[in-house]
Amino acid sequence: MLFPDPWPKARHHKRRLIQAPFLDALARVLKPGAEFRLASDHADYVAWMLERVPAHPAFRWTASDVETCRTRGPDWPETRYEAWSVSEGRRPAYLSFVRR
Repeated sequence: MLFPDPWPKARHHKRRLIQAPFLDALARVLKPGAEFRLASDHADYVAWMLERVPAHPAFRWTASDVETCRTRGPDWPETRYEAWSVSEGRRPAYLSFVRR
């Protein structure tokens, strides 16, 4: 999930993709050891993701802190939204989780 809509208004948070029902469905289709990647330039949504995904019993975060996730790895595709975001001065976070 590269740069999903952050739905920044509190009343819209229920529309965010990263929620327990989505993670449950994702866990059902991913094999153990599969990688789930998330990227966002929205700090509040990154915090939201880091609260929910590692708390789910099926996923383990592969990093130790967000600062280690500030550089896109060579095997991550670059998106137009990411390029625009960086040109606007925002710092994306690239989060990687493994299916347990």
